[in-house]
Amino acid sequence: MEFLTSMSTLPPPSRLSLRGSGSCPLLFVALAAGALTGCTANVQTEPPVVYTSGPAYEAPPPELQTPPAVVEITVASDFYQPLESYGTWVDIEGYGRCWQPRNVGEDWRPYSSGQWVSTDAGWCWQSSESFGWATYHYGRWNDDPQRGWYWVPQTQWAPAWVSWREGGGYAGWAPLPPQARPGFEVRVGLPSSAYVFVDEHHFSGPIRPSTVIVNNTTIINKTLIMNDTHITNNMTVNSGPRVATIEKATGQSIRPVPVRQLRVAEEAKSGLKPMASPPSAANQNHPVPRAQGAVTVTQPARAATSEGRPIEDPKAQAAAQARAKADSEAKTLAAEKAKADEKSREDQKARALSQANTEAKAKPAEARPEEARPSAAQTEAKTLAAEKAKADEKSREDQKARALSQANTEAKAKPAEARPEEARPSAAQTDAKASAEVKAKADAKAKADAKASAEAKAKADAAKAEEEKPGGDSKRQ
Repeated sequence: MEFLTSMSTLPPPSRLSLRGSGSCPLLFVALAAGALTGCTANVQTEPPVVYTSGPAYEAPPPELQTPPAVVEITVASDFYQPLESYGTWVDIEGYGRCWQPRNVGEDWRPYSSGQWVSTDAGWCWQSSESFGWATYHYGRWNDDPQRGWYWVPQTQWAPAWVSWREGGGYAGWAPLPPQARPGFEVRVGLPSSAYVFVDEHHFSGPIRPSTVIVNNTTIINKTLIMNDTHITNNMTVNSGPRVATIEKATGQSIRPVPVRQLRVAEEAKSGLKPMASPPSAANQNHPVPRAQGAVTVTQPARAATSEGRPIEDPKAQAAAQARAKADSEAKTLAAEKAKADEKSREDQKARALSQANTEAKAKPAEARPEEARPSAAQTEAKTLAAEKAKADEKSREDQKARALSQANTEAKAKPAEARPEEARPSAAQTDAKASAEVKAKADAKAKADAKASAEAKAKADAAKAEEEKPGGDSKRQ
């Protein structure tokens, strides 16, 4: 630097007029003055960082997420083949073709073999029976005194079709009958015998026919009907007991699971091919890459939200919404058309069945086709049911007669003064009884007199006839 070279041009210290001890400060002042007047500094600085706009950032296309495929039921006949292996299809007047399970006990009832699972759509019945994927999530159940339980198929899916009762530490449910409309109307006046109950401590555990309480009047009187029904994602949901209540009773935390996951798992037993739903675009977050070790930093041309996600193109977003709306409308129209077609077919079938029944009734018994007559099994079942009903009626009558006889015996055993006042006959009753006895005696006397008169007349007639016979006089002689 030139600052060092200029230092050498200064006069030697001997030539400077310096006095005493203040010579050092004067030397430094001279040096500083020389530096300021005779030196120049050359400082080199680094170039500034320059930010430029690079090419516009293009996010990768969104990934398509396809929901789990489920079985699509559009008409009641979709159930015929899958359920044929587990039961029998029968024609029920007023409901058409219905289904009854095979190889079940006499005390069998729906919703008694499985488990209640908490889902994002309320409590869902997870059946342990092979036919449960259909009969507990579609249609309704009805209990007939002669036939037993039978299932009426319908095409709307739900986590469960039941009516709930809760109270007194118990939770109960009953299958909804066919007359219960889908939606918010679940109060159908079910009899108390239709409900089964479990203690709330065991509600979320396995349910078996041996663990449920059936037709218990004491528990029924402690419970109330729950009518918390709503629509979620076009699905009828009857929520049932509150999860917090069951958690408190069991002392366990219950985490809801996706209802679609349970549905897919159960429908795997049906043997039907699931139909995949249209894929939906996932809203992915793609961060902007940062340049490392470079002076120039490239910034994305697209704006970002406060969360750091790129803002979607309004036109593309509007187009996607329009496509989704069109797809939804098309699906709704297809479902409505399928329902209309199903109703038309059911109406035609009902008319044909009605006409066939009318013609069959018009024909004599020997002219009817063999298939129109009840089978031997049906006839035997009907006979057994009738005999059982008669036996039950006779048993009730016998019980009533025994109770009445016992009451009469006890009443006769008591002395008159020990009997309650209301058991003693009134004066009017005593008079009526006395009159009846007098009349009965008079009638008996009249009958006896009439009989004696008839006998006397008969003897007289016999004697007269004897006299009129030839040789009667000779006999008397």
